[in-house]
Amino acid sequence: MLAALGFIGASIVLVGVVTFLEEPLAKELDAFRLDAALRLGALVLAVIALAAAPGVGLPAAGPGLAGVGVGLLFGVASVAYCFAIGSKSSWLVASISNGYVVVTVVLGVLVLGESLTLWVLGGLVLTLAGIVALSWRSPAKGHARTDNGGLRQMVKAASPLGIFIVLTGVGAFLEKPMLGDLTPLQLNAAVATGMAAVGVAAVGARDRRVPTGKAALATAGLGVLLGLGAITYYLGLQHLPVSVAATLSNTYVLVAAALTVLFGHQRITLRQVAGAVSALAGATLLTLPFS
Repeated sequence: MLAALGFIGASIVLVGVVTFLEEPLAKELDAFRLDAALRLGALVLAVIALAAAPGVGLPAAGPGLAGVGVGLLFGVASVAYCFAIGSKSSWLVASISNGYVVVTVVLGVLVLGESLTLWVLGGLVLTLAGIVALSWRSPAKGHARTDNGGLRQMVKAASPLGIFIVLTGVGAFLEKPMLGDLTPLQLNAAVATGMAAVGVAAVGARDRRVPTGKAALATAGLGVLLGLGAITYYLGLQHLPVSVAATLSNTYVLVAAALTVLFGHQRITLRQVAGAVSALAGATLLTLPFS
């Protein structure tokens, strides 16, 4: 179990680093191009890792196609997220989008029969609260009216964001039982294929071409790191309840926030401190049964 927690920890660090590094690239690429470049980079790593791993090979047709299907779910969810960002402030969308963990946890308990003790429940609540607090930002001066826009803007953003939360929550849940038929590398390759297909199709439908240029290439490089984070996540998920693994993995915002403070010269707010303490306390409660 400690090894599984170590893999989840590695995934948290990798995704947190990617989240921090992609912020300047997001100023040069819109959300759709950024997503497509990330997915292509992750797919390249997935294919190389699967080909290089001894004794793994291609998955059986049925489980492999099911994995691609989950990737398609995640891909559609990412497109919905991109639309949500276009309708509402990105920090607000990022905060609310963490609600997908609730869908994953509920499905894990109801379908897989995962235990939900008071310790685990407390850890889930504290971790999710900390993640939301770390993601939340106050509206910039002069933009409060826009960030707190009217009912029409809220409804416009709520629809794609709701799609993202449901699809991502269901997809994250489905990954756990799939690891019974697929190795982590096989599942990663299948999911990466589905996500890349949707990401490229979305950009192709809008721009009629795949993203190119230095920013796109740099983003694809970050996608390689993101793909490595996905592999380590699946290695951990193999031996952990999906409710615990999915919740812990979202604490990557702690890493991203710390890097922003250290290298982005962002001031630390009381809300960030409280969020970090809450997330760390929740993560501690979640990991105690497996220590």
